[in-house]
Amino acid sequence: MLKNQSVFSYPWVARIFWIRPCRFRIRAILPMLVLLLVLPAAAYSYLIPVEQLLRFTVKRIHRSKTIVITRSVHCIDPTSKEIQAVFEDRICLDRPDLYYLEITKAPAGNTSPDLTDSERGKDLFFYLLFLTKNTDDLTRFLSDLCINLKTESFSRLDKTIVYRIGDTEQNAPYIMIDKDRFLPLLLCYYNDSDRNEKVVVRFSDYKKIGKRWFPLEITYRKEGSVVKRYIHTDIKHGNKIVIGYPLTEMPKLPCQKITFHP
Repeated sequence: MLKNQSVFSYPWVARIFWIRPCRFRIRAILPMLVLLLVLPAAAYSYLIPVEQLLRFTVKRIHRSKTIVITRSVHCIDPTSKEIQAVFEDRICLDRPDLYYLEITKAPAGNTSPDLTDSERGKDLFFYLLFLTKNTDDLTRFLSDLCINLKTESFSRLDKTIVYRIGDTEQNAPYIMIDKDRFLPLLLCYYNDSDRNEKVVVRFSDYKKIGKRWFPLEITYRKEGSVVKRYIHTDIKHGNKIVIGYPLTEMPKLPCQKITFHP
């Protein structure tokens, strides 16, 4: 061997010190890559029984007999997707199905939409989710929205892994619950039993109020388009809130007369 010549200049040495170790590394890394692909799927391959999932959820979400919410309401044009008007209102919800709604700040240069009590009540259906006091109450509420509680699967909402409860057909009502936090993220249902008006409600920006969680922002879609965005600016809750105005009974939920339970 020449004085300045490296031992790796010889082909047989290179084969021993490089090729064989390289093959060994490939054989060692390949199973690791397979595990990296399999483990994330395995991590959420077990579906919690629906009853247990709803029990976890009802313990996490805000629930009280009475809740008073002050909201900033952004009305959005479904065609242009631009904000048409912004106003403030206050709603009071009293379990199980009573409500009161008043406009506290009308939009500048205009008045708020003149809705009947029935129409107003339908636009508040989703709030009843946060007035359910136990698993049976939550089960009944979801069934009254025609959600099939016997069907459960994994899905994704944006980048979040969720439990989806409800049939998987395109137009079927369903609810999506965060897999890790057990908080409702999306609720899809119909405002009427004839399924003429599909509603999709997105809950986001949860805040802990006492020991429970409540969304500070809600996006409200009808027939595939965002029509309103609610931003909650003040939330009061409790069992003995004094209400100085009359409460109205909400319309019947779309499947209240034909409920089915797991």
